[in-house]
Amino acid sequence: MSATKGSTNSIKEREAAFHDEVAGSIVEALPRAPDHLEQALLRSIGEIRGLDVLELGCGHGELTMQLIDAGANVVATDLSPGMVAAAQARIARHRPRSTARVLTASAEQSDFADETFDVVLGKWIIHHVNVTAALREAVRVLRPGGTAAFIENSAMNPVLRFARDRLVGRFGIPRLGTVDEHPLLAADYELFDDVFEDVTLIWPDFYFLRLLDRQVLRQRWQPITRWVKSADDTVYRHLPRLRKRSFHVIVLARKAA
Repeated sequence: MSATKGSTNSIKEREAAFHDEVAGSIVEALPRAPDHLEQALLRSIGEIRGLDVLELGCGHGELTMQLIDAGANVVATDLSPGMVAAAQARIARHRPRSTARVLTASAEQSDFADETFDVVLGKWIIHHVNVTAALREAVRVLRPGGTAAFIENSAMNPVLRFARDRLVGRFGIPRLGTVDEHPLLAADYELFDDVFEDVTLIWPDFYFLRLLDRQVLRQRWQPITRWVKSADDTVYRHLPRLRKRSFHVIVLARKAA
């Protein structure tokens, strides 16, 4: 895993504790419609009705319920027992007929048998874990020809990398998330190429100025916030070569058949 601190066990303990702490505050959240990133993820993997799908890092179960609605046979896992309990409670309340299972497990190691799933996916998970171990585990549990797809944060914009490395945590700029996570680096994308047959990077938006506004300006002035969203959207439409500098990426990968 690139740019991590401490042992794997200590990282897992910090990650679980961080997400346990926030789980209670979101267990009552009502389900929402898929956002544009989730819509892009579901489009990228195609029809999943009747397929066996493993979701990694399910959190409080928002994407899990979307997978249930799409007709998949869902198993969802999360390292945080608090998040697992929140997801189980929300699914029981809002999808009472579902047979989906939500289990406490890490993305790097599970008890699932080899070649159990048709699809392995997740939102904001790979940049929290040991990338090599998580990808090898995904390949192990995928059936031949199976699909892996992840919504992730990307470190391919040098301006955003500079801001994260030199500004976040200083000058009153908060650090969101955990201390061990990191946006995906070029070396992380190479790890996907090492373990999968075919890897495609999909840029669902151009999320650049909006991130600076959220982190640095703290969205204090609404006219600026509206302008930066419009500017980002204009770049996405008219300058497609810059899309790969977005903070958001979907990594779509196939296991060899």
